Amino acid sequence: MIRMVILSILAVLSTAATAVAGGGAIPFQPDAQVFRPTQRAVVAFNGEEQVLLLSTEMAASAPTRVLRVLPFPSQPTVEAADEEVFRRAVGLLQQNIPASVFQEHRLREIALPREEAEDPADGGEEVQRQQIGAHDIRIVQVTDGRHFITWAEDYLRREGVDEPELPVQLRLAANDYLKAGFRWFVFDMVELDTDPRWTEPIRYRFATKRAYYPLRITRAEQGNTLVRLVILSPRLLQIPDLGAAKVRLLHQPAQFSTSTLEYLDPNLLDLFDEDVPTLLRVWKIQGKLGSFRRDVYTTWH
Repeated sequence: MIRMVILSILAVLSTAATAVAGGGAIPFQPDAQVFRPTQRAVVAFNGEEQVLLLSTEMAASAPTRVLRVLPFPSQPTVEAADEEVFRRAVGLLQQNIPASVFQEHRLREIALPREEAEDPADGGEEVQRQQIGAHDIRIVQVTDGRHFITWAEDYLRREGVDEPELPVQLRLAANDYLKAGFRWFVFDMVELDTDPRWTEPIRYRFATKRAYYPLRITRAEQGNTLVRLVILSPRLLQIPDLGAAKVRLLHQPAQFSTSTLEYLDPNLLDLFDEDVPTLLRVWKIQGKLGSFRRDVYTTWH
């Protein structure tokens, strides 16, 4: 069973996505293109709280700063995640499958080491700023679409962008979230170069009655996307109706023992009841970024 769990995790973590899943991206250089990254994502949900762990490989057509936008249903806490989670998974995999399979699928690359790497504006309340490696993160509470636009454009202006203007699709997506009661946005600025590199893993923790993964915010991006989510929960979640996009289940549910969960990431232990097995499923989501009109926002069967 442990082998099945680890193989499922590694299948997710080794997948190259074709877009910045999980957040809109605004390059500071108008003509710069953000290359489609590899993204590793874990959603751990207990019915009251969720941990979202993200790690992304990014590059651009020219050196530029990029502002990423991530909406949340409640105020998140933000902290650096343990990159060793991925290395531990690789170590367990090496112990459980033939070396030829390990090499053929280049699974070691999942654990490649990463490279080293203001006052609130009117219209939005900046409640936290945190520097995590290459990330300059601002958690902002806004009240309506005008405030969202004002805060983001003022931020870009302060950072040296001449005549900033948010993409129309990003404005529409932000309005959709605000109408749905979302008031919290994480603005994450990173510096990109033409050489792909991993940004530091980030852990977001927030209160929610539904398991959540944002997709609508990517409507301003072009092309197709492939997202694979590792879902950890004490009960099976309903498969969300995403409209044009589809969710595929890649395997039967697997169970984590407390000891295995602690080994992979001790920070998840207080999220789950130690007397109840933690279930793991991998979800695969594919579709055109411009077609996303719904998020993963679901609860128990």
